[in-house]
Parts: sequence; structure tokens; C-alpha cells
Amino acid sequence: MKMSPPDDSSDAVPPLEPGIYALGTVESGAAGSNPPEAQYAKLLLSSSANLANGYRSTMLAVASMMNRAAEFLRPAVRALGEFLVSEDFARILEEFKKVVERQLPLNWRGVDVHHYSMMKALLIDEGLPLAWVPPVGILERVLEASSPADRRAVIGRNWRTIAEACAEVLDGVGEKRLAEHVGFAKEASAALLSNNISASQALSANLMDTILRKEFDPAYRGVIVSQKTKFDFEDHGFRIAMVLGPIWVAHGQYSPSAGEAIPTRYSRHATAHGVSRRQYTRINATLSLMHVTALLKMLDVDFEWSAEHEAH
Repeated sequence: MKMSPPDDSSDAVPPLEPGIYALGTVESGAAGSNPPEAQYAKLLLSSSANLANGYRSTMLAVASMMNRAAEFLRPAVRALGEFLVSEDFARILEEFKKVVERQLPLNWRGVDVHHYSMMKALLIDEGLPLAWVPPVGILERVLEASSPADRRAVIGRNWRTIAEACAEVLDGVGEKRLAEHVGFAKEASAALLSNNISASQALSANLMDTILRKEFDPAYRGVIVSQKTKFDFEDHGFRIAMVLGPIWVAHGQYSPSAGEAIPTRYSRHATAHGVSRRQYTRINATLSLMHVTALLKMLDVDFEWSAEHEAH
């Protein structure tokens, strides 16, 4: 039996039936008057028109809703704008600023609020003691400096003014229990002002160690100096953290037995165990004095001394 050749008409496009397409009804004309390709084109055009009309209707509805919302909110927005430029809002903002400033050491009061965001990085990452000293003018120059090296340079250029400011802050420490510590801190300030840099740095560093051992219980002292965990700014009162955070940084690991180079940044351990011109510098002596000054002022104003503590 011979195979018949395929019927060429099997690949022809079947005619469309009228009225069965949801997106556009196709009306059939007289037989043979409307070829299938034309019917598809007509269907495509009809469907596209329907989609465009639907999209246009939706966008008009959304625009109408947005206009109504704008009309509804316009009085409130106008009132808010008027309030934000009013004297009442200015007074509220000023009172809020005063509330924030009362939580800061005196030398931070009046500092541009835009610098507040830098505070934690400078205290914890760079270990700069910036509470109570330096004076506000120098503090602002430190905050405006663009790098750690530039910030240290600001402190180095203003060491004398900072040393004098430390003496003034120490004069304001009134807690009797701290009187002996304050006396030694003033000696460290006088030594620095007399250009006895090494004597000042050594005295300040050892005095800080003495205060931590005498005025803090072992557990709290461990939190301040231990390098097993990073100092957590949030675990302490704000002004207290501003003082203790940089002290934690100053106790960073230094192991001469492991062949570590003596650091040039201020280090309590290097001051004690790495005496050299790399560690003993005017900038480090100034930073060491700033640490102990801030620590004593913190104990004076942010700690409550109980009768039991006084008898200790």
C-alpha cells in the first residue's frame, strides 16, 4: 500500500468563530470576505484598545484619589510648616537642646549637634579622652579634623591650653575622698606645663591605675580594663561612658615579650612597660593627663558616695 502525500491544507489557519473572544468580538462577514490574518489583526487592535482604555481609567482614578488626599492634607501641611518656622517651635527646640546638653560634660555644651554622631567613634575607636577637657574651642577643632592623625595634631598644638584647662577642672573637684588623687593630678599638670613631659606622663598613667584599683570594685574595674570583650557604650550612663570608653582603649593589649613594637599612640601598658621616645611624647603626656582629669571629674559629679564607701 502506498503512503498518501500529506494534505497541504492541514497547515492552513482555521477560520475564527465569531463572538467567542473575551477581549474583542470578531464579526464574521460573508464567506471568503475576511481572511483569517485580517481577523487576527482586528482582534489584536481591539484587545490593545481595551487594555489602553482600562489603563487610562485606572490612572485617572489614582490621580483623582491623590488629588483628594492632597486637598485633605494641604491644611495640615500648611499648619505644620507655619509651626516649624514659628517662635514657639524655636523655643521648644532650644529647650530640647538644653535637656540634651545637661547630659553632656560642660565642654560639650554649645558644640554643633552635627558632631554628636562622631562621638562614639572618637571615644571607642580612637580612644580620645574628650569629656570635661579639652575646652570647647579646641574640642570643636578636634571634631572638625578629617583624620585620627589630624585630631592628634590638634591636641599636640594646643597642649599648653589643655594642661591649663585640666588644672581648672581639677580645682572644681569637690569630693573630699578624691583630694589626694587630685593633688597628684595637679602635679602631673604642673610637670607638663614645665615641659617635664616624661614625668607628667608617668605620673598621670600610674595615678589612673591607682584610682581604678582604689575607687572601683574588682568586677567593675574588669569591665573598664579587660580586653576580652569590647567596651559597651550602652551599658553605662552617658557621661560615664564618655570617660571610661577611652580608658578601656588606653588599656589595649601590648606584649613586648611577643616582639610587638612599642606603640606611638598613648598606651597605659606601653607607658609602664615600654619606656621609650616612641611612647613618651608631649601628645601622649597630654592625653594621659586628660584621662585622669576626666576620671576624677566623673567620680566627683556622676558617682554617689555612700557612708560605707567613705569609711572604706
